[in-house]
Amino acid sequence: MLIYVLIISVALLYYLLCKPLKYWENRNVPHIKPRPLVGNFGPLIAGQCSFTEMTQRIYNSHPNHRYFGFYQFLLPTLIARDPELIRKICVKGHDVFPQRRSVLLEKVDPLLARSLAFMKGGEKWNTLRTTLSPTFTGNKMRIIFDLIQDCADQFVEHFRNKGELVELEMKDHFTRYAHDVIASTTFGVVSNSLRDRDNEFYTMGLRASALSPFRGLKLFIQSFSPMMSQILSLSVVPKVVEDYFVSFLRRIMAERKDGGKFRLDMLHLLMEAKSGILKDDANDADTGFLAVQKFALPKIQTTNKPRITDEDIASQAFIFFMAGYDTTSTVMSFATYELAVNVHIQQKLQREIDATLESCNGKLTYEALMEMAYLEQIVCETLRKWPPVPLTDRCAEKPFTIEAQLDQEETVHFEKGTICWIPIFPIHRDPKYYPNPEVFDPERFHKDNLKNITPNTFLPFGVGVRNCIGFRFALLEIKLILFKILSSFDVVVTDKTQIPLVMSKMRVFLAGQNGVWLGLKPRNNGDL
Repeated sequence: MLIYVLIISVALLYYLLCKPLKYWENRNVPHIKPRPLVGNFGPLIAGQCSFTEMTQRIYNSHPNHRYFGFYQFLLPTLIARDPELIRKICVKGHDVFPQRRSVLLEKVDPLLARSLAFMKGGEKWNTLRTTLSPTFTGNKMRIIFDLIQDCADQFVEHFRNKGELVELEMKDHFTRYAHDVIASTTFGVVSNSLRDRDNEFYTMGLRASALSPFRGLKLFIQSFSPMMSQILSLSVVPKVVEDYFVSFLRRIMAERKDGGKFRLDMLHLLMEAKSGILKDDANDADTGFLAVQKFALPKIQTTNKPRITDEDIASQAFIFFMAGYDTTSTVMSFATYELAVNVHIQQKLQREIDATLESCNGKLTYEALMEMAYLEQIVCETLRKWPPVPLTDRCAEKPFTIEAQLDQEETVHFEKGTICWIPIFPIHRDPKYYPNPEVFDPERFHKDNLKNITPNTFLPFGVGVRNCIGFRFALLEIKLILFKILSSFDVVVTDKTQIPLVMSKMRVFLAGQNGVWLGLKPRNNGDL
């Protein structure tokens, strides 16, 4: 009897732990050899590298292949290296890959699960995306320009007249600036998180957005085993934080609808979009390399169009709040770091800033900011070298085929449910597309050099119809703070500045191991 139990146990263990790791081998797809249980995530689990570094290692393992397989623990995953294949998956193949894998359960995380970022593809997602897109056009950014500029001015004033050199950790301070921007433009809350460092709204926002390794694990488990997540109630956002923001948003929305209160901000635009009042500025003046291409959403035949609710609007406001904390502050931190260690680039930008202020008689306008070519080049190069999100993914809702193109390839048929990674950070650092990728060189994005950039290799906001809906807002926020800081200060290295930066192995996304420490030194013409 014991021998039968042993045989059954061994067979079960093989079926559960070993058979899944034969997935790519059985389909004759090139792949990285996995290890039991951890698949190809061993170095990450052992703390030998960060998530971004692991993504780079995986990408580098098959330099001569357009695609190959690897394993997220026991989960077989396809990685697309080829820009044209990425386009076929994310743009032409949206009907096959309509959603990301990292969807959340509404029963566990109701607020996040209803947001565009985590919602499954389909009729409701299409309706919501179409409804909310007019909120984020270039012309709508003009409307909230002054609100963001007030926050940027407040940031600069906080450090004015504080001596010849102010040393600060940039990520922390830019997180506070990003908080004040989102609080003002989305929730109608005017705050100063640099002065009032522990205000409740800021601390709740920090708890909501902090993506610790444990929270990243819960997010992974929700995607990998929804049933386990539901049984264990593995919510990504703490319940107390969710209740706080839901209550807060409901009160504000009720005051605006019933009490007649009016404030021209993002929440107002979202509520107008929900009511069908907001028009899409199809021809708004949205120029520059950073303008993300608009893609037509697939048409779905339906008799009952999904209704957009107040809860849906609250979810979008909440995810906007969460995303705005970490990603934009990360870009700002790395941008100032690169300007501090590349003084000639900083000085060239300051000359453009001074000229712009002079042309505006000292009062910056939205149009003048958007016309600053060198500032755009610097933001582009920062997003190229330091994309805040190292990858995106897609999940196949239908079977699909990748036809053979190279000598070593054969036509492969993939089944429904196949997960595909789009490696943003590794593509941005690939010398095939960006020569000397470790060098910070804004001239890559000079208008005369844009023809040298291979299509679908600049992906800081994703690609296809599921790209970041709020990218214009993020760019405006980033450009404004860089403009305001550099019009009044030189950004300089200090004794605490780590050169070169070492990435933290404890963070899911890009972050300096010891933070990003820099100094602000008042300029002689800082009163311009």
